[in-house]
Amino acid sequence: MKKTSRMVLIIVLMTVFAWGLACGIIGAGETTLLDTRQAGSLTKGGDIVPLNSQSNMLQFRAGGHILGFQPTRAYLASLDHALSVEFLQTKGVMPQSTTGVSDTHALAKAPALTKVSYENLWKGINLTYETAQDGITESTYHIAPNVDVSQIRLRYNVPVKVQKDGSLKFTFERGYLTESKPVAWQDINGKRIPVPVAFNVTGDEVGFSVGTYNPREPLIIDPTYAWHTFYGSSDYDNPQAIAIDTGGNVYVTGRSDATWGTPLHAFSGDQGDQNSFVLKLNSSGAYQWHAFYGTGEGNGIAVDTAGNVYVTGSSYETWGIPLHEHSVGYADIFVLKLNSSGAYQWHTFYGSTPWDQSPDQGSSIAVDTGGNIYVTGWSRWTWGTPLHAYSGNGGYDIFVLKLNSGGAYQWNTFYGSSEYDYPAAIAVDTAGNVYVTGSSYETWGTPLHSFDSDSLSNFFVLKLNSSGAYQWNTFYRYSSRGIAVDTSGNVYVTGYSNATWGTPLHAFSGAVSNTFVLKLNSSGAYQWNTFYTGTGSSGIAVDTGSNVYVTGSSAASWGTPLHPYEGGVYDICILKLNSSGAYLWHTFYGSIFTDHSSGIAVDTGGNVYVAGTSGTWGTPLNPRSGDVDIFVLKLVSALECSPSVKVNSAYFNTIQDAYNAAANGNILQISAMVFNEDILLNRDITTVFSGGYDCGFDTKTGFSTVDGTVTIKAGSVTIDGLIIK
Repeated sequence: MKKTSRMVLIIVLMTVFAWGLACGIIGAGETTLLDTRQAGSLTKGGDIVPLNSQSNMLQFRAGGHILGFQPTRAYLASLDHALSVEFLQTKGVMPQSTTGVSDTHALAKAPALTKVSYENLWKGINLTYETAQDGITESTYHIAPNVDVSQIRLRYNVPVKVQKDGSLKFTFERGYLTESKPVAWQDINGKRIPVPVAFNVTGDEVGFSVGTYNPREPLIIDPTYAWHTFYGSSDYDNPQAIAIDTGGNVYVTGRSDATWGTPLHAFSGDQGDQNSFVLKLNSSGAYQWHAFYGTGEGNGIAVDTAGNVYVTGSSYETWGIPLHEHSVGYADIFVLKLNSSGAYQWHTFYGSTPWDQSPDQGSSIAVDTGGNIYVTGWSRWTWGTPLHAYSGNGGYDIFVLKLNSGGAYQWNTFYGSSEYDYPAAIAVDTAGNVYVTGSSYETWGTPLHSFDSDSLSNFFVLKLNSSGAYQWNTFYRYSSRGIAVDTSGNVYVTGYSNATWGTPLHAFSGAVSNTFVLKLNSSGAYQWNTFYTGTGSSGIAVDTGSNVYVTGSSAASWGTPLHPYEGGVYDICILKLNSSGAYLWHTFYGSIFTDHSSGIAVDTGGNVYVAGTSGTWGTPLNPRSGDVDIFVLKLVSALECSPSVKVNSAYFNTIQDAYNAAANGNILQISAMVFNEDILLNRDITTVFSGGYDCGFDTKTGFSTVDGTVTIKAGSVTIDGLIIK
């Protein structure tokens, strides 16, 4: 690619290797090293083979492997396989590092990988290898101004193939390695702009191809993993919900049983008592602040357009100077407001005084564009001046409470059956309509879809308008955990089911329970549902293109994940579907122990944030400190919009389909992603192909790329922001 303007191009390519078949790996306690006289072979038993004077190899441990670095090669080896990477079209340079085995008399075991640098390995290109946040190693290419990326050519010692998902596969006699596909972007004015990128394999040589980008800004190529981190006390910490603001800052709430860090507001009580916490990280995972409040736990969190933070949960005692006093009940619902710096604004309590001192609980919170606050949860008795009365049958009822941005009461209402009803999540659309989901043990209301009496419980979806007036409710089997609404008012619900129902796009697996995703339109009409293997989901989010993200836990691997299952009791699973319910990808993260997610959020760039609890794995930004700690994970999503082309109010997944449906003078708005298709223009019409849009088709964020041929046989086309490779 020719570059005429002055620039610094920074390419980051993380190599994440996943094992297949029966390949073994080095045990954590072994001292096996590479034999530098026979590239790729290993010594066993801990003895170091003397270095050949011409090999000049540095050696390290990383991810259960030994890594070796020479002037023109790098090695990645285990007990039964060795991968060699040769740097082509270079004279080679000595790798530099502050640590590493380069003298057999100095060290009897390779140290953990830190950083290895190759200065000017190719003309104007520096290469570094560092510890990967996840996987084995991360390689970073620094390209100086006016330097061609195509200089970077690599040759491997085993067959290599580009798979359908864009990753590389290296085949060995007893197994294979995969390297995740690259993802590219530019950070411009605080926004992440996607750039097309792919591995480029020519014969036995590998490089990568980069589409058009802004030459005045750095370019970054990386796979989906961004970072993960832990926070918490030496006692029990349990995150319950996550939210993000417009700047990509991350907010988490939950419960801590002891103090930790340097909180803005101190922990109340002694170790073993419960406090709600609020934690803020920036988009890079760096700690900003945290605070403790109350004598209970935070269950829901939301952020308004100004960055104010709202938390709901339950509190067993009063505290501070609330706008509305704590009742004499066992536990009350609380709502807390902080500003973006963590400074206290106000808090309030609501709840009942039930005969058996059962607690009232705030389980989820949402905020509309006007800063109005909507809370849902359950109560054992009536309170306030409800628009719809408490059922009066002694079980828990669903409540919805509305406050304004100053914490002033607007209205509350109750819904539910004569049995127990437990709301799990709440969402609000752009018009202020309110959607609630949870579980009920008997029918109530006038449901659009009737209660399944063959099931112990059903999940409900309830819609109210911004004034609290009932719109509709509906039931489906079995239990829900999360709800989200897109810009068109379509409703997405996730949870788990113990049997199939509906007409699923992906069949129920036959396991004890499956994760489900359900889509309804704004009137509550069924659109689709689907099932996937898992022990249940805990959260759902939608992006600007109405793609659906679900998180939960799984006790076993399934399908073809982007990142493999770790083999623990449970792993965190993240699943992405498009707005039509079609599968896009899924991935696993976690330790060899028990890992659970509790919430998910997605920003306007499609970056995914998950909170939960996890054992130690990878290289976290902040290490784990207790038995159960707060865990936050960020994935950087490649731009994969579906639908990906818009013509007036119609949507399509290929440029060809959009062109075939276009009328004379139409503009095709094309997402900033790679289209692997050949296009034939054979109609006597004039069109404009306008590329580079985000998934919502609102803003131009970069360029679109057609990896194929474009043939014009009739008519004319104006091309803007579209690259044809």
